Order: sequence, then C-alpha cells, then structure tokens
Amino acid sequence: MAVELLHVVPAEKSNGFNVNERVAELVELLKNNDVENVVIIATTSSGIASSWANSSDPFAIIGALEVLKLEFMNANIEPRG
Repeated sequence: MAVELLHVVPAEKSNGFNVNERVAELVELLKNNDVENVVIIATTSSGIASSWANSSDPFAIIGALEVLKLEFMNANIEPRG
C-alpha cells in the first residue's frame, strides 16, 4: 500500500536555506526504511512551530543533538582568542 509521506503546497514565502533539500533527504531515508530514530524541530519567523520525536533509543538522539549543536556553533559563532 502506497502512503503519501509529504504533501507540499505552494506559498507566497519561501522556506529557509536548504530546508526543502533536508526534507527531501529525510523522505528518501523513509522510503528506504533506513530511519531508526527521528527528531524534527520546525521553526518559523515567529519562533518554534513544533517539534516531534520518537522514543526509540533516546541516548542516540541525545548524542546526535550534541553533534548537531557543536557543528552549528562551529559554523556560526566566531572563535574567541
């Protein structure tokens, strides 16, 4: 049975930098049944819209969030010194 995973409708505004590409990557992983854990945080121009997570292997999720946080800080915050 085929299930539509994502339906995108046109909008007057555009999504942030590479948001569509990241969602497309996730959809491909889902189609390949290659996702064990997922955390999704969606933000809008007015703040956090929503967040979702499954409860499978929470320590892997915490580790992934820490890696994401470190990569974000290294890419976006000027080094001191």
